[in-house]
Amino acid sequence: MMFEAKESGKKEGIEIGREQSKFDKSIQLAKNMLQKGPTINIIAEVTGLSLAEIEALQLKQTT
Repeated sequence: MMFEAKESGKKEGIEIGREQSKFDKSIQLAKNMLQKGPTINIIAEVTGLSLAEIEALQLKQTT
């Protein structure tokens, strides 16, 4: 029973890591795209990020 719980926790941790990595890649892609000039709507469509997340990135880059 304890082994199963440990394995389940391990798998969950790996999945969380993968999701974080995917999110980090989307953030970096959005930052690069913001420098090139496409609209935030296009960036959202390509990256899967929300408009609010992209707008926040945009604000960080201008300050």
